[in-house]
Amino acid sequence: MDNINRKELGTCQGSTTLYFAQDAPGNTATGLRVGREEATKMLNQETRFPEKLDLRVGAQVMLIMVRPCIPLIWVALTL
Repeated sequence: MDNINRKELGTCQGSTTLYFAQDAPGNTATGLRVGREEATKMLNQETRFPEKLDLRVGAQVMLIMVRPCIPLIWVALTL
């Protein structure tokens, strides 16, 4: 998937902007409270969401938000 994303990003004109994930403290599914660093560590181990993302104007992106007890929210848009 990363190869396809890089290829498609290469078709967009302009400079690349690097974005960083902003993980937040919260509770695990079992109710354990975790801080920001622990949340980042857990998300990196349990998901395929990148910590850093290069984008260009015109790139298609999908926003995925993980919230406890709420289904994933997926939003597709074009920059």
